[in-house]
Amino acid sequence: MPYYVYRVEPRGPVRRLEGLGVFDDYQSASLECRRLRAAEGAVGAWFKMIFAENALRAEELLSEVRAPQPLVGDDY
Repeated sequence: MPYYVYRVEPRGPVRRLEGLGVFDDYQSASLECRRLRAAEGAVGAWFKMIFAENALRAEELLSEVRAPQPLVGDDY
């Protein structure tokens, strides 16, 4: 399965996804994400790398809403 690199822009409840590349190995995808993050700076977009069967599945995984992380003391 390939690694996909996306630019993710959070706009309200919907995330805008822009596919930037497909890589066969982790190292190449990781280096591309680092390069993009360094060039772009913290302007409000994220660069995400994801391992998925195809581009559709990668976009589904990036778009799903996760439950918030529990805070210390939430289990009491």
